[in-house]
Amino acid sequence: MSAAAHHSTVEQMRLLYAQQQSTAKQTEDYLQQQYDNQLALNAKNETIRERLEEQQKAFVVERDKKFRHVSIYHSGQRL
Repeated sequence: MSAAAHHSTVEQMRLLYAQQQSTAKQTEDYLQQQYDNQLALNAKNETIRERLEEQQKAFVVERDKKFRHVSIYHSGQRL
């Protein structure tokens, strides 16, 4: 193998290695962004779940208050 051919092969290998490193970095950045996005989405979902749970509890309390009020009202009428 001539020196020029050897140099060309080494240069091609160097370029291929650099390209692989660039692709690996892009992939790492993409995966990190996806992970960060998933964490943010999980946090939002947890906040929504907590709000819905609070609303449901408040609804049950209000429903029970109305039910007791109606029951007391009707029991008073029966007397």
